[in-house]
Amino acid sequence: MLRTFTSSGLKQTQRVSSKALHHQTPAAPPHATASSSSTSGPVPAPAAQQSPVVGKFTFADAANSARFYSTSAIAPQAFDSYQPQPYSALDSASSANTRSYRQFTPETQANNRQSNNHRQTSSHGTRNNNNHTYSANKYNNGGNVYPQDNHYDSQLAIFDECLAQNSTYDLATGKISGGVNHFWFAVKKIIPIYRSLIYSGQLNEKRMAEFVSLLRNGLRIHRLELSKLKKNLDKDSNNPIKNIHYLLTCAIREVSYNLLDGLISLNSHGLTHLFKAYKDLGFTYEAVHIWETGKKNPSLNYLFTSEPVLGSIFPFLVESGDFDFNEIWEMYQKIKDSKGANEKLHNELQVGMIRVCLFKDHTNDALAIFKQLTSDVYNSFNHKGIEPPINVKSYMTMAHLSFIGFCKDIDTADYFFQDAVNESMPYLTPLQLNFIKKYLTNTWEITHDYEKVKKIWLITWRHYESKKTSNSSVSSSLNDAFLSIFFKKYPTFSNESFNELRAIIEDYNSIRLIDEPFINVLLSKSTSWHNSEVFEFILNTANSNQFSKTNVFYRCCLKACGSVDIDSMSILALFRQLLANNASNGMKFIAHADWVALRDATINSPYLSNFESVNDRIDLYFKLWKICSISFISLENFKSYVLKDVKLNFNYSRIFQQMANVNADIEIPEISYFENNKSIQNYIGTGYTF
Repeated sequence: MLRTFTSSGLKQTQRVSSKALHHQTPAAPPHATASSSSTSGPVPAPAAQQSPVVGKFTFADAANSARFYSTSAIAPQAFDSYQPQPYSALDSASSANTRSYRQFTPETQANNRQSNNHRQTSSHGTRNNNNHTYSANKYNNGGNVYPQDNHYDSQLAIFDECLAQNSTYDLATGKISGGVNHFWFAVKKIIPIYRSLIYSGQLNEKRMAEFVSLLRNGLRIHRLELSKLKKNLDKDSNNPIKNIHYLLTCAIREVSYNLLDGLISLNSHGLTHLFKAYKDLGFTYEAVHIWETGKKNPSLNYLFTSEPVLGSIFPFLVESGDFDFNEIWEMYQKIKDSKGANEKLHNELQVGMIRVCLFKDHTNDALAIFKQLTSDVYNSFNHKGIEPPINVKSYMTMAHLSFIGFCKDIDTADYFFQDAVNESMPYLTPLQLNFIKKYLTNTWEITHDYEKVKKIWLITWRHYESKKTSNSSVSSSLNDAFLSIFFKKYPTFSNESFNELRAIIEDYNSIRLIDEPFINVLLSKSTSWHNSEVFEFILNTANSNQFSKTNVFYRCCLKACGSVDIDSMSILALFRQLLANNASNGMKFIAHADWVALRDATINSPYLSNFESVNDRIDLYFKLWKICSISFISLENFKSYVLKDVKLNFNYSRIFQQMANVNADIEIPEISYFENNKSIQNYIGTGYTF
């Protein structure tokens, strides 16, 4: 019966990518570690008496909140690009001041600040906020202390205790000092307290600088915690580490706009770290908008144009394209010319200007500033007879790494790279991954010397292995950068390209054992060759290396199946292995990423019509749908897949309408370890609708 709807005459019309219908965050490189896989046959089902192991990262869904200032449980959201959110009404009695960030202008900022100042300095000296009356001054009404002032004192004491839990980030090792658990507890506790203290007048510049430092360290620790995971988190999973990133992002934005509204104050050190936090988040345009707005405010201009702040914002300006090099160079020279004989430029400004010069291919200017930076640091401390402290040397470290990652003169970049590898400098030169990736890209784009790129990749891996600083995250990211270049060098399959692929696998294995992230990247990148022999070779390589596999591996295998002509039973075997892997890790429902991988292997493959077994793949998809769809993680996913499938080919609607008659004559014993979704169960009772 199903064959009737999937005959060779069935046309694949109105093909729409499943990824095109929703906003997608930039795809992270496939990343994980990985158990034995084969496409040769089905995986034995887990014993019926054996309960799957409860997954380490299985949590209940957190409550969603679209409010920017919400202190309730927050569901993770994508912040890869600036997405303005509604600005909560800080004054419940003045809803007219409520605004969205998209509506933020210097004029509204000035009006809001004037309104705020008027209310704060009114004859009563009070402000109504969410049905609580706050005193604008601690002592009022003849020196009497309002009850809420005692509340402020207790909250301030807790605030300071949380600040004391801030951890330090070791630039050399990337490790965090202090207890991570205590740190996260402090972060979650301090943010709502910050909101309650905004109008207390007690959040001075020093406290605020320490608060911003804590938030930025939170981003660093979050990144470090993610790097320890064996695989990326699924988008539909609910994990505390995802929620904390959303919480940090909201708090960083909140501090920024509170500063522009005149509700808090920051010193140059605090604002510099705030902009660096935006750099960590990748919010270039939002950072430039905040800087432009603050610079235009007469009461904030001195802060936003201070040397360290300019040093942190200059790279943003160049990357955003809003400023040309000459404008920034004139600002830098004006500050430099204003210095007295014994006055020195701030090191932050020097590092920022070095990066701007390198970004715009002014290598000699960058070298001159670097020479001045090192001279200023060592002359200053040698005169005192002491060695420069680590935090001061870190400016030279960042300048050195900037030459590796941003210098367009590859000979100069090579020089700095070799010094970093040899550790021949009087300051730390860790091979930070983000700079190495830029170095690889620049080397390829400027020289097109593949052998040189390959050499850099292997040297970096030897260095990481000798320092024992590699992990799954590093493997995924670094290998993705190199293999992207490899497949640009060899865009099509040939004996030469296949031999070179074998060679780099051997080279990699001579330095470190083959791991899942490496294999996952290979599977994803090699799809451009559309060669089943290469696909089988990569699978055999994975199977011959005994690393435990995660569900990411099987998803990558399935996605790769959409680009190579293999039989449908091999696809079924991989899907069963995926389900078995998920069940063993305690998953009770079929995740979105799992079904997307199967769709990409079958009906959503852009090469479906080129395969000999096109009808077999379509049949397989709908047979699996009948068996598995009741265990999807949500009804929303169920409905979304139906709509997307019908958009691929409207004839599929007939299959959905007659799903009860589809003969699902395939064995999927692994599905017994998954639960039925009651909302889907109830929905199916009404029939399939479109």
